[in-house]
Amino acid sequence: MIPLGIVSSARHAGASPGYAASVLADSPALWWRLGESVGATIAVDASGMSRPGVIPGSGVSLAATGLAGDADTAVKVSASGIYRVDESWMVATTITVEAIIFMSPSDSYASYHCVVSLDGGASARGWNIYIRDGKPLLFNPSDGNDVIVGPSVLASGVKHHIAYVATSGSQSLYVDGAVVGSVARSMPAYPGAPGNRMLKVGTSSAGVSFANNSFPFGANGILDEVAVYTSALSAARILAHAQACGAA
Repeated sequence: MIPLGIVSSARHAGASPGYAASVLADSPALWWRLGESVGATIAVDASGMSRPGVIPGSGVSLAATGLAGDADTAVKVSASGIYRVDESWMVATTITVEAIIFMSPSDSYASYHCVVSLDGGASARGWNIYIRDGKPLLFNPSDGNDVIVGPSVLASGVKHHIAYVATSGSQSLYVDGAVVGSVARSMPAYPGAPGNRMLKVGTSSAGVSFANNSFPFGANGILDEVAVYTSALSAARILAHAQACGAA
């Protein structure tokens, strides 16, 4: 069992108050700020919903810097990702997922690099948000489709705000507060049994096993402020979040 995290206002005192206020105003179901100190084994859930994540002992570097304007630290993921195995709330057909990323110029972003994924193994998988060849990509692995591919390569060396919104009839991908693609289709059904659903940050299990650490985000790439909502944030709210973190 994952121990419950306790939100520490002192530890996050240096983070952008404008961004934190924007996230909390929209009632996240999970919010990993990823500002843990070196040696931490739990990613604290700042949503108040007590949904912490597991930080593995290797493949994740804590207390990373690089997100200008935010004194709260972030993480680098080169292999294993931060994860949580959870229950039925993860299968909501209406959902918003967001994260802040920083792609280092010293890393190659050819092929796939996972930002956030919801996975349940080879027969029951949800969605993956990738950077592929430098472009944002939404992939629905349960039916094998690249659903949305952003039109432009993201600039390296600067922060980007990435958001995914799914409803009962549409899926949309946003970069820095602007929609880069939408499709009129719902998120594929997710039949994984409770205990098999894994939310992963910075890597995807690729349908092989939970121990498979395929598609790491990048040895020098930085991830921060991962939040999940069981509601569809409006375009105006997503833009407000991107503006608050300095990405728009």
